[in-house]
Amino acid sequence: MFLFKKIVSQFLMPLTASSLLMLAGLLLLWLARRRQTLGKALVTAGLALLLICSYVWPAAALLRPLERTHPTLDLAVPLDPAPQYVIVLGSGNVSDPALPLTSQLDEAAVVRLAEGLRVYRRYPGSKLIVSGGDRYDLQAHAVLLAQLARELGTPSDDIIILAEPDDTEQEAAAAAPIVGDAPLVLVTSASHMRRALAIFRAAGMDPVPAPTLHHVKEAPIVAFWPGDAFPQPRSLGDATSAIYEHLGYLWSWLRGML
Repeated sequence: MFLFKKIVSQFLMPLTASSLLMLAGLLLLWLARRRQTLGKALVTAGLALLLICSYVWPAAALLRPLERTHPTLDLAVPLDPAPQYVIVLGSGNVSDPALPLTSQLDEAAVVRLAEGLRVYRRYPGSKLIVSGGDRYDLQAHAVLLAQLARELGTPSDDIIILAEPDDTEQEAAAAAPIVGDAPLVLVTSASHMRRALAIFRAAGMDPVPAPTLHHVKEAPIVAFWPGDAFPQPRSLGDATSAIYEHLGYLWSWLRGML
């Protein structure tokens, strides 16, 4: 089931979907003389989808509602009750010994861990839970997160490693027996927080959200950046993240997990 949902979801991502539409249209244009209109329509639809998702404004419009579902955790305002656990959800890694640990872990993993450590150090006596399995790598993701946390000064006794889970549902199921009804802070990417929080609540926990890695940022416009007039890979990535999260939420809801 895990691989099935991962494979099917890839066909619905903007780059794959637009590429398939354009490929199907080109095949019709080259090989089917009676399907020229359909071929043109498919190529046009594929190109339009790719361009729309590659511009900053449509991509931001898709991603921003997800990232702003929950506010940033203000560490200046103490939580009551104080959290006993801070869990950092897994992301990705490639165990290349020629690279530093911060490069073996992907960007999301490093940022999530940094935010998790900020919260953990704000509340002395709490435990840091790191999560992530080894489905895609020889080394379990949680093991690398724990290693980086230790190198950044976190005592080993304060780190709980969940090295089996491969997705958010498995992470919640693994954390539930440890956390129980104790106060918990949940750290993950801002775009993922809505789905993650719903899954953890469905598993019987009531975490305080601490979203991080916001891609859509708001600030006074000092000057127009010429790059905004052109398609950008980062915007395509933002649109992909938003669509992936909506599909993930729908999948969990259809399975009765939410």
